[in-house]
Amino acid sequence: MTVTEGAGRGLRADLERLRVITQLAGVPIAQFDARRRYVWANEEYGALVGRRVDDLVGRELAEVVGARAYEVIEPFVARVLRGERVEYDVELDLRTGRRAVHSVLAPTLDDDGAVTGWIGIVRDLTERRRFEETQARLAAIVASSDDAIVGKTLDGVVTSWNEGAERLFGFAADEMIGQPIQRIIPPDRIDDMAHILKQIRAGRRVDHYETERVRKDGRRIHVSLTVSPIKDAAGRVIGASKIARDVTERKRNEAEIREALGLLATLHRTSARLSAELDLRNLVQVAVDIATEVTHARFGAFFFAAHDESGASHVQVALSGNAHDAFGALPIPRESSLLGATFPGGETIRLADVRRDPRYGSNAPYEGTPPGHPAIVSYLATPIVLREEVLGGLFLGHPEPDVFSERDERFVKAFAAQAAVAMENARLYELERKSRARAEAANRAKDDFLSMVSHELRTPLQSMLGWVAVMRQGLVSPERMARAIDAIERSGRVQAKLIDDLLDVSRMVHGTFEIERRPVAVRTVCEAAVEAIRPEAIRKGVTLEATIEDDLVVVGDAVRIEQIITNLLRNAVKFTPAGRGVYVSLRRQGDSACVVVRDEGEGIDAEFLPHVFERFRQAEEVRKRTTSGLGLGLAIVKSLVEHHHGEVEAQSPGRGQGATFTVRLPLASQHVAGAGEGAGSSGSARAR
Repeated sequence: MTVTEGAGRGLRADLERLRVITQLAGVPIAQFDARRRYVWANEEYGALVGRRVDDLVGRELAEVVGARAYEVIEPFVARVLRGERVEYDVELDLRTGRRAVHSVLAPTLDDDGAVTGWIGIVRDLTERRRFEETQARLAAIVASSDDAIVGKTLDGVVTSWNEGAERLFGFAADEMIGQPIQRIIPPDRIDDMAHILKQIRAGRRVDHYETERVRKDGRRIHVSLTVSPIKDAAGRVIGASKIARDVTERKRNEAEIREALGLLATLHRTSARLSAELDLRNLVQVAVDIATEVTHARFGAFFFAAHDESGASHVQVALSGNAHDAFGALPIPRESSLLGATFPGGETIRLADVRRDPRYGSNAPYEGTPPGHPAIVSYLATPIVLREEVLGGLFLGHPEPDVFSERDERFVKAFAAQAAVAMENARLYELERKSRARAEAANRAKDDFLSMVSHELRTPLQSMLGWVAVMRQGLVSPERMARAIDAIERSGRVQAKLIDDLLDVSRMVHGTFEIERRPVAVRTVCEAAVEAIRPEAIRKGVTLEATIEDDLVVVGDAVRIEQIITNLLRNAVKFTPAGRGVYVSLRRQGDSACVVVRDEGEGIDAEFLPHVFERFRQAEEVRKRTTSGLGLGLAIVKSLVEHHHGEVEAQSPGRGQGATFTVRLPLASQHVAGAGEGAGSSGSARAR
């Protein structure tokens, strides 16, 4: 055997020993040549990159680990190929998933010291990092938990105390760690500790054990405890972990719920008696009798506001049976500081001794209880309120002190709410017939409106179709052709106007109507509207005069503002007989541009005037007239004015005496967002 053969066998033996060592090392190891190709790798490395070992040899590193991972490690590979020893921590996206690794790269050299490749040793840190992150999250959860989390030994000595425990018990961590847990256990609850520790020593968990503990300030609180055993690596119980949650509020709520359930049962029994009465006078009598009975009051009274036929209001009183004997001959109590606080002031008052209240005895002429008035010492009063309106007041009294409890107060408040609803039901029952009549009238108006829509759309259509049929048959002479075209064009414009009005109303009803907001010179818009209507006025023989004194600027949509004025002018011309006039003026009025359209036409009845801007009511009124149209013009005017944050008002002395419509739009410098509510009166109707 030659020296060369002996050296080769020795090298192969060394390599074989190296491979055996790498297989036994238990960590991923691989060798690469200078061209970044695998020379060999152990099984752990193959498992890391998701390849068989025999499939790695000869492959390039970038092919095996992927482009994204190779981009991360290539700078370190370049350094090791320059002869450096490289150590680094990175995260790589491999076939086996995203892995956190710690790698050490060492160059391999030939006999001349040239770099022939490198050996890489890799430690997979993924699971360790996940464990560390989990531990960190758990520690953060414990530290930030709202619940108290406490660790202790089997002897009850505190070993850990989180911020939640500091907040719950008032002791800082350095005040409790190393101290016995008995510091927060009330003397009468010491047995709790022995019971819990017995369960923990047996390796059993204690769930939701409710007891009491003592805060640093001495206040006792209700807590719910969950205690788990802490075990060492051998499974032996070495301590306990306790989670404590403050349930004081829950306990208080449960007690309140029990009391509330009893109160609800009482209210349920009384509700049927109240709901059976629809006569208001009988209803309040039943209410005061019930309240007197339930609270064990000696006297009871119910003051409520009643309305006569003219709408005027006055105070009436209903007295309980006992109160009838004592107060029946006395007049209605006068207004006093104490009485006024509840009715109509809206304040619930419970007094153990009314004589000690500063409001008692402060009103002349009696400065206290009037002669012949029975003694009232315990006092309980509550308002009857529905939707912020004080309907009346319930007053209860007793000649002995401190008779009424907090429960009585809660009862009368809840009972007052029931009484308010019952009173409202009685009022609604009284109004039901009138409401039904109004609803039926509104439905008839809607039906009339739909009938009118059908008629008004069909009329111009029939005219156009008639002329077209005549023209198609060649029956129109050249002299009548211009008249035919005029008639078709006029009918088309009428129908287009009707459709535009319907579309505008639909958008307004559904809230999809939009306008532009730009500075608008009202003078220009007003003059354009006048000129648009002038041909109609001339054809009808109506005088149209305009007085435009000021050049005012508002913020809004010029087209829609012109539509407002045009609709008012068209409406005025429509209902003004030939030989009479329509007058429009523009002037400044305070912070508004004021457009006034006055006509000498038919006028508006006083009973209809408050409804002049309503769609269906307007349609009903138009139905009674001989003129065409849907009667939507004024409804559209109202909505357009509201969109410009202005107001429109209608006035008329009555039928046959003309009408005046006034539009006020805020000037550009006074422009504000929002629009108010509409209101009406016997001589005018206003919409904002």
